[in-house]
Amino acid sequence: MEFILTIFIQLTAKLLKFFYEVGMSFILSPNEYGLFSLYLSGAIIGAKIISLGAETYIVSNASLDDKKKRNLLTLSIVNSVIISIITILLFYFTKYSYLVLIVAIPLSLLYLYASYFRSQLRVNLSVFISEISWYLFSILICLLLFFLSYQNAKNFIFSASISLILVVFVLSFIVYKKERVYKFRFDENISHLKQTAPLILTGFLSVFLSRMDILMLKGYVPDEDIGYYNIISKIATQLLFLYQVIIVFFIPRLSKVFNSLSKKEMAIKHAKLIFLSIVSVLLCYIFYLIFDFYYDVYHIFKIPRNNFEYVFNLIFIYQLVSVCLGYYGYFIIFIKCQKVEFLNVPLTLFIAFLLNSILIPKFGVLGATYATAISVLFINILRVIEYHYLSYKLKSI
Repeated sequence: MEFILTIFIQLTAKLLKFFYEVGMSFILSPNEYGLFSLYLSGAIIGAKIISLGAETYIVSNASLDDKKKRNLLTLSIVNSVIISIITILLFYFTKYSYLVLIVAIPLSLLYLYASYFRSQLRVNLSVFISEISWYLFSILICLLLFFLSYQNAKNFIFSASISLILVVFVLSFIVYKKERVYKFRFDENISHLKQTAPLILTGFLSVFLSRMDILMLKGYVPDEDIGYYNIISKIATQLLFLYQVIIVFFIPRLSKVFNSLSKKEMAIKHAKLIFLSIVSVLLCYIFYLIFDFYYDVYHIFKIPRNNFEYVFNLIFIYQLVSVCLGYYGYFIIFIKCQKVEFLNVPLTLFIAFLLNSILIPKFGVLGATYATAISVLFINILRVIEYHYLSYKLKSI
């Protein structure tokens, strides 16, 4: 029953997110929507940097008692606030950074609160906090701006900031009253930073790889094409809806029992997760094909099918392969070897940046798709090799 409720809440969250990030293309002009996509991509990347990877660390420590989890949240919030202040001072005179930061800073705090509740296996509350709440408020404000004829990329970014600040303020009050956090101890903070620092790269990688191509397309293709590419990417991401439900629901539970499982038991659970994940993605893809056959998705969003259908299919293929291999990233964290991300992430980002730099000027949107596909496959294969090597090495000690 809880899993079914999780599916319903995740579906609501995904629909709101999709309507906000893609549905705005119906309200904004193609050029304004392209700018909106750029601002939002920069803000999400910024939020991952400001949170310092703490959200991943909090979830991976689901086996800790509630007092220690509350302490982790407190340390993470304090560090994020410090980083936010430093970032504001560094980018005070940059207009683009200012627009990004007003969303990134409250969004980073929202990620931390959501991760805290996920670590307590309160998955549905986590999803409501991290996605449903602020997307719903943002959509309502954007619709109000539309009716008042104030629709543009800058105003819509301000609407996201207002929504996030409101949600974070309410959450801070509730958590303070109910959870009794915010008892900060400076002597514990250094140890906390040593554990979370490698994970900033993990969280940063997944977001940056999905947004780097959009940022790097600027200047090489029209803003209109950036908007089309963003829509196609978001539609393709929806095919991972059920897979993301599996991740949100099962990963915190697996974290609690991971170290107590034998190699055979772990292999069985892993195989079941992979099978469930593949089936979930294929089911979503079949539903998409049926919907596209009857209603023509490309016509609905006014996207030239000939230019972007191949892009969509390529994204789907590399996402499917990534789904099969994606659990190894979590396994590396579970065996406390997250420091290998100091090697993985810079290497992968360098490859992604290099490929985008080479392929985008020559092939435009298609080049960005190829670059992202190769980068995603590279990091997943690398993590498979690392996990098997590290787990063997740890057992031999």
